[in-house]
Amino acid sequence: LFCISEGKNLDEALNHLASVQPRLDSLKQQHQVRKYTRIGSFLLSDSIAQHRLQQWNAFWTPAKKEQLLHAYANSAQALGLNLTAFRSPAVWLLPDHPHRAQDADSVFRHLFRDLIQEDRTGVHVLTLLKVTQSQRKQVLHLFSDSHNPVFTDRQAVTQQWVHVIQDDFYKILFLTSFMVFFTILLSYGRIELALISFLPMVLTW
Repeated sequence: LFCISEGKNLDEALNHLASVQPRLDSLKQQHQVRKYTRIGSFLLSDSIAQHRLQQWNAFWTPAKKEQLLHAYANSAQALGLNLTAFRSPAVWLLPDHPHRAQDADSVFRHLFRDLIQEDRTGVHVLTLLKVTQSQRKQVLHLFSDSHNPVFTDRQAVTQQWVHVIQDDFYKILFLTSFMVFFTILLSYGRIELALISFLPMVLTW
């Protein structure tokens, strides 16, 4: 199955994808979805990243930081390690850490380049879901009320293309028939003769 979330930019598309993430996780635990690409676990929208950063800073209170640094120093001393040989955990506990570095975003965008499509209408993020054939209709029904992201599969896409081609075919056929009839009418100059000549062609089409 395909889960397609869209937005004016990547941040908005990722937010829409995050709105169905808990339901996808629940279906995976219930074995209705075998597995799916978790692009949202690597590329976070700005709002989600900010929320998690706030949770990080709220967890590391001054007391917890002091306790960790004290345990780190004691363990290093007991093992005979030089504290200056390694980066201190204090660096990871700075108020502005962890942050989403631009180079990390670039790496993940490159890794998922086939799942992120940008055009004039905006950004589309594709998530692939693997489900059994027996669960396909049920999973599609569960997300039938979702308009963004949209859930579909190859069969639905193929049917949609067939309908589009049929609609275009009938439109082209109608225009061609009108042009042929008009040409015959101009040639014969009488509508009776034009109809007599045109009817066999209509019946064969």
